Amino acid sequence: MSESGVPPRAAQAPSVSVPVDVASTVRARTHLFHNNFGATMSDTPTTTPAYEAERRPDRSSSGPFKTEDWWAVWIGLAIIVIAYLLFASGTSIKWLAVAPAKWSSVSQAATDLGHHLPNYIALFIVFAILFGIVVAALGQRIALFLPGFLVVFVVSTLIFIAGAWTSSSTYNLEPPLIA
Repeated sequence: MSESGVPPRAAQAPSVSVPVDVASTVRARTHLFHNNFGATMSDTPTTTPAYEAERRPDRSSSGPFKTEDWWAVWIGLAIIVIAYLLFASGTSIKWLAVAPAKWSSVSQAATDLGHHLPNYIALFIVFAILFGIVVAALGQRIALFLPGFLVVFVVSTLIFIAGAWTSSSTYNLEPPLIA
């Protein structure tokens, strides 16, 4: 004890200003609060087990034939290879690669559509077969896919034809903007 009767202090390190970690302070204080059911917030589950299972990637749902993204890659590569092989043999897929001609009146657009209708139908059939294979491989029902795909194909074809209007470039009405 010192002369004044106060015990001597242990040697202290000099005081240093330490920045406060706000996140850890909030976590520490949050633990003290209770929810409506009397449990502390740290004891309250934030997600359900079903949600956690859904978020966890399943080993069987990944791989080069298990996702739509990979199937898009495979279909694109297959089309390129087939187009190259047909080109190398002296033919092409030009009959399948249909594009509407420029038009200035609705009758011109209708005439062009009528002229290329077999090509549009062939394109729909090829895409429906390719995408149907993918839908089946992903475990979905083709019967539910085809009507929706038909609607998307028809609407996109009409948008493509509308983009071929001669005045569309004047008004900046290209197909991506119309869509």
